[in-house]
Amino acid sequence: MMLQATVSDGIGDGFLRSVVLVAIASAVFLIARGRSSTKRLPPGPPGLPVIGNVFDIPKQYSWLTYQNLAAKYGDVLCVQALGHTLIIVSSVNAAIDLFEKRSTIYSDRPASVLAQMIGWMRNLAFMRYDDNWRRMRRLFWHHFQPSAVVQYRPLQQREARHFLRTLLDDQTDLCGRIKLSFCRVLLNATYGLPEKDITHRYVELLEQSDANISEAFIPGAFFVEFMPWLRHIPSWFPGAGWQQKVKQWQAQATGVFEEPYRAGLDAMKRGEASSSMLHELIEAARGKETEINEELIKGTTATVFLAGTDTVRSLAGPRHAEELQLAGCILPEGASAAGCILYLLQAP
Repeated sequence: MMLQATVSDGIGDGFLRSVVLVAIASAVFLIARGRSSTKRLPPGPPGLPVIGNVFDIPKQYSWLTYQNLAAKYGDVLCVQALGHTLIIVSSVNAAIDLFEKRSTIYSDRPASVLAQMIGWMRNLAFMRYDDNWRRMRRLFWHHFQPSAVVQYRPLQQREARHFLRTLLDDQTDLCGRIKLSFCRVLLNATYGLPEKDITHRYVELLEQSDANISEAFIPGAFFVEFMPWLRHIPSWFPGAGWQQKVKQWQAQATGVFEEPYRAGLDAMKRGEASSSMLHELIEAARGKETEINEELIKGTTATVFLAGTDTVRSLAGPRHAEELQLAGCILPEGASAAGCILYLLQAP
């Protein structure tokens, strides 16, 4: 028993010493990093020693906190946390001045440790401003510039009519129907998927991705963004439970990049795929002098797919469904609904 107690005490003391050493090393690093910074920065709230403005960075309703700070410190303000600097731009005019008029200076974005861990660095929105970003941006622009989007109108009109016809038979689960209808347009235009292959699984992927991104990339929500070495701590370590969440997000990110891509390839093999962005990119990749490869194709098409997250959320919310009901498009009795839908079906 005494031997067990001695061993346990030794393990406990060793663990405590490790924690203390890590804490001291982190403090020394952050103090040195803070003192080495000589850049002129915008004004902002005063911070505490070592940790800076950690407690000033909100985890929820961040826009309200930053709006209040902007009223005090100006449209461009600065907060510092654990050796990292965050610049908050709080007005349209300031955003245009910095990100549009001086885009060559401010087009890049900082590397996100979480984005690397989850697998979002293949998404155009998270990539660094380098050659890979420029290649993907060119492909994206080629298919969605103003003169190119006209080709998607017949698909949008066809799906809108299909959506209205389904409402004649069944007016339940309006939000779910709107989401699925939007996914049909998105997946058909991007991957060429036939209607029978498009299920609510793709709606779930979009909703999960939207929730994950909203939670993961709130500044200050995960300390690994400020202390990258935390990524190497195993999930069983006390306080590292967030690693389990990251593993779930990794699986969902893989689904976003792989599932519709594989489904599109399968539809092509069966001869059931329609003309799509995926088909055009694959054909272009077969050229002799091309920079297009499979990873670039996956990233570009997945970026288009993920661009639908905000639309799904905004169009399919309870408020939107309520507005449709108030407009007379959906009524419990059915008579007015049928008349409204038939009118819309006949409209050009």
